[in-house]
Amino acid sequence: GAVYGLFPADELEAESRDYIALWLCIGGLIAILITGYIGYFILNTIARSLLSSQLARETVWLCALSVSAAAYAIGVALAYMSIVHVTDCKDKRR
Repeated sequence: GAVYGLFPADELEAESRDYIALWLCIGGLIAILITGYIGYFILNTIARSLLSSQLARETVWLCALSVSAAAYAIGVALAYMSIVHVTDCKDKRR
């Protein structure tokens, strides 16, 4: 979503998909940071009392990290589709 700063503002027509892409990317990156670093220690501390095996704790952590990365990847894909749409429409106008 932040890639729109590279295009001239007068030629852009932001759609709801563009805002969703921006917030998915931002949310995904923040979630990866929280889950990947801070979440590992928090989940490890909490899960020791709930889950006895190390494999189960790491599985919970990896699932949370995967969901965060998937949100970011979906945001990037939506932003890419929007950029292709804008540049394709721009080429057809010429």
